[in-house]
Amino acid sequence: ILSGEEPPEPELQAYLNNFNAGSMCLVNIESVAAIENLDLLLSVPGLDAVIIGPHDLSVSLGLPEQYEHPEYQKTVTEIIRKSRAKGIHAGIHFPSDPNRQIRYMKEGANIVLHSTDVVLFSQKLREDMARIKDAAGELSVSAEGEDLVI
Repeated sequence: ILSGEEPPEPELQAYLNNFNAGSMCLVNIESVAAIENLDLLLSVPGLDAVIIGPHDLSVSLGLPEQYEHPEYQKTVTEIIRKSRAKGIHAGIHFPSDPNRQIRYMKEGANIVLHSTDVVLFSQKLREDMARIKDAAGELSVSAEGEDLVI
């Protein structure tokens, strides 16, 4: 079945059609090699979207984490524009900077991947612990020599 040499039974085909109805085929663009083959990648039948990996792409370009570098900016914009011109969705992931996401939306990106559970959790934890530590400083004055463990 996977080789395409023989069709699946009708019941299995119905199951696969139903299962795959909500699926998308995405490809990550994270390297110079992917950029050099972008036209070929964008011509793959069934490709729904490209997702740009900013960190890996910047490293592959020899510009580690230099997200404001003109060459990096030009490359990302080119990926987005070529993808969208072929009717393929495009997105980029910046976990902590909405302004970068907005910039790329203006360039045509239509998939927004904002943050991750780990980033959001750690931000909230830092905020809460700062409040607790501030309160601990105030409370330690009235703790009558008792240690406060946080």
